[in-house]
Amino acid sequence: MVKRYKMSFPLTFREVGDADYDAVMSVLPDAWEGRDFLPHKYPEYVADPDCTCYACYVEGDMVGFHAALIVDNGETIVRIGGRVKVTHQGQGIFQALLRHMYKAHGNNKQLKYENIVVPDTHAERLKRQYVEQHGYYHVLRKKRYLYKLELAGIQMVNPWPKSKVPYRVTASDMEAIVSSEGIRRSLFPDGRIFLHCKPYKLEASNIRHFMHETLVLATVNGSDLPCGNNACADDAESTQNGGHSNRFLERIVLFSIGNFYYQKTGLHYNIELYGDDMESFPEHLSRHMSRIKSLATPSVDLVVYTHERADVRCFDDAMNKYGVTRDDAYVESIHLFERPFSIALKEAASETA
Repeated sequence: MVKRYKMSFPLTFREVGDADYDAVMSVLPDAWEGRDFLPHKYPEYVADPDCTCYACYVEGDMVGFHAALIVDNGETIVRIGGRVKVTHQGQGIFQALLRHMYKAHGNNKQLKYENIVVPDTHAERLKRQYVEQHGYYHVLRKKRYLYKLELAGIQMVNPWPKSKVPYRVTASDMEAIVSSEGIRRSLFPDGRIFLHCKPYKLEASNIRHFMHETLVLATVNGSDLPCGNNACADDAESTQNGGHSNRFLERIVLFSIGNFYYQKTGLHYNIELYGDDMESFPEHLSRHMSRIKSLATPSVDLVVYTHERADVRCFDDAMNKYGVTRDDAYVESIHLFERPFSIALKEAASETA
């Protein structure tokens, strides 16, 4: 049963863009205690042809915001950045904004799924209240660990062994990776790549998202690197299939993506890990730390995302070499829920019927 709200005030909705930046930021200016990604990511969202941003107004005042990103060859709508002004929370505005967003995409016959990514606390509520009533099902769970850095106190280390140098993945490499059944089974058994809580299936159409403002690295099992160690460690790799054969790519044992945004408290940097060879993590971390230093901000929240079976001690040991310890108060998981988009449309229609 969909919860119905009786509005005591009229709501209006419209798409928003670059000119609405300040109004969107004023909806929830202190979101997540200064760790909000939207101030940095909003210009990227409005410039993306696959992303549409919506706002809700009461008497001309913007009181709600939500964005819809279409991925996976146009089959999946991902909800991102949703928020409602504190003074208007608990009045059904968020649900009304969602219904408007669903109906705005109602004529898109390609859409098959709706995705939402939530932390542990919201996942429990979804499981209790939404899974059966609203058709959501739980797809996967990933662990995340927070390490807080002050760059002024960080001494860089270079732990690369001669046979385990991570090379930088190119767009052409990614094309080979997403088309390889062997890589998909070994590295991505869940069939998804995450970029700051946005899930993407292993589809060629998603590659531009994987490569945008990211550092993508891969370590191969074995010492027969196709280029010299120094070349593989640099950013200027060769480009015939990324400089590497498909056979070489299929021997990848650890894959990482580094993506970032600036927040009020400094830099937020995510390292997304795929694979089981965590002995290679220090080499990946060295490359990501170099990039973090280049982004020039004194304070950094570094978050490592990984599968549930990974041993957190390997991350702690690598971080300790830089004098960095884990924030024990921030150990939680993120959960991906999915449902057929047809259910979302039915709910939106029944609410206005």
